[in-house]
Amino acid sequence: SSTRGDPGSNRATNGSSISLYLEGVTIDTGRGNPGAKALEYHSNNLGRLENVVLRSSDGTGVLGLDLTHHDVGPALVKRVRVEGFDVGVAIRYQEYSMTFEHLTLVGQRLAGIRNQGNILAIRGLRSTNRVPAIIAEGASSMLSLLDSTLAGGSPDQPAIRADGGVYCLRLRTEGYGKALAHRVLASRQPDVWQDVEVAGPEIDEYFGSHAVQGFGALRGALKLPVEETPEPPLPPVSEWVNVTRFRDRKAGDDWGPALQAAIDSGARVVYLPKTERFEFRTPIRLHGPVERLVGFGAELNWPPDVWKREGQREQTDAAGAPPALLIFDEPDPQRVVVLDRLGCVHVQHASPATLVLRSSTPGRYTTGAAGGKLFAEDIGGADWHFDHPQRIWVRQWNPESHAAGPCIHSRGATLWALGFKTEYESQKLLAEAGAATEILGAFIYPLGKIPADRPIFENRDSRIALVYGTSIYHANHQLHIRDVRGNESQTVGNDALQWSGSRARMDLYTSDAFQPDRAW
Repeated sequence: SSTRGDPGSNRATNGSSISLYLEGVTIDTGRGNPGAKALEYHSNNLGRLENVVLRSSDGTGVLGLDLTHHDVGPALVKRVRVEGFDVGVAIRYQEYSMTFEHLTLVGQRLAGIRNQGNILAIRGLRSTNRVPAIIAEGASSMLSLLDSTLAGGSPDQPAIRADGGVYCLRLRTEGYGKALAHRVLASRQPDVWQDVEVAGPEIDEYFGSHAVQGFGALRGALKLPVEETPEPPLPPVSEWVNVTRFRDRKAGDDWGPALQAAIDSGARVVYLPKTERFEFRTPIRLHGPVERLVGFGAELNWPPDVWKREGQREQTDAAGAPPALLIFDEPDPQRVVVLDRLGCVHVQHASPATLVLRSSTPGRYTTGAAGGKLFAEDIGGADWHFDHPQRIWVRQWNPESHAAGPCIHSRGATLWALGFKTEYESQKLLAEAGAATEILGAFIYPLGKIPADRPIFENRDSRIALVYGTSIYHANHQLHIRDVRGNESQTVGNDALQWSGSRARMDLYTSDAFQPDRAW
């Protein structure tokens, strides 16, 4: 963290601990250390913990993963295992949400996860505990939990004890007295709480009593199919190819021909070392045997005399957008290519093959052909154009912009996102032309001057499901959702959300405005 002192000691806003990464590490607090914590972590907008084990050798200790710095998140926690401690994972405050996938919790003494007011998006949680796997405190807390197993429970405990918003899908519990004890704030001034219990042991889908329905009948969320992010095995580092090996292929100061030669060399992994400054004047075509481009946080950009951003560029201004610098044109639909910690000013997906963006954010993303799958983890960007039918899965997305938006424009694509945080004035999503969109565990933080008719989300002749919360301090969207089916239009404003102080919750919005007989 860039915050000095212990978590919680600095109450000032700090959302500037950006892009902190820890992978492939085991931290063992040993024996006889009952006051120990394994790891304090604070990253904002981008960042990931992956393949990390946090262990107490004798089970004692205060906390495995401490996420209680003020304004933690968003970041991605993936394939992290916590063994022992009083609490496995702890998080506080309202801002800025966290995303977890394939988190394993074993042998905690008080709770697997303790959430005090934040927004959690979790998929693939595996908990083996007698105590509750999740405790969520306060009406500001929100939980989206998918494809999880909570086992080993005590019959006098619930698997989940939660206040606030709860969305569960495909949840299995074992040994607990009940799957869910949900405390709902039914009314304010004075606060009146209502207890809801779900026996379990399995929950096919749960969204509480505050779902908002657009077009169609309420059937819960879309429940889009979820695919795991492909992870081609890394070859030994001795087989990685440094692009500087092809320095002699440069055209003056243009590294484009050199990178192209490295891609066409037959190498499986090509990397750009941080010790070199790269300039590109010609586009690069990504195809052939290469499986991964590794950038170590580098970004591929045009020099100012090729393209220069002039002021605030609107996402709808295609003429003023940068030309595509990295064109993915692999012809084999079975191929998978990964961009790893490599940004690019404009990526064009013009291939039926699968592209994986691993902590790699394009300044602009467009599609040049239908069909190719996209998987993205730990990304930002606010200029996404899914211009063709396509399937997209995103874990931990931070699209934000001062422009009008939309930051994401989907024309007929099928888009699933787990964990989604955004700020500022822009419209975040426009989905149309038979699109299907499911965003679970989102955090919306409006800032700036927002026109009264600008929605956060817009759904036209398409299907959509949303679970999100906001923090409202100095600005807000008056219009949250615009939903259109043919000539009919519905809107959702602030009065449809559940309020607790500055938190407004949309526990579930779902709509089927799709028109199957319409051609686009």
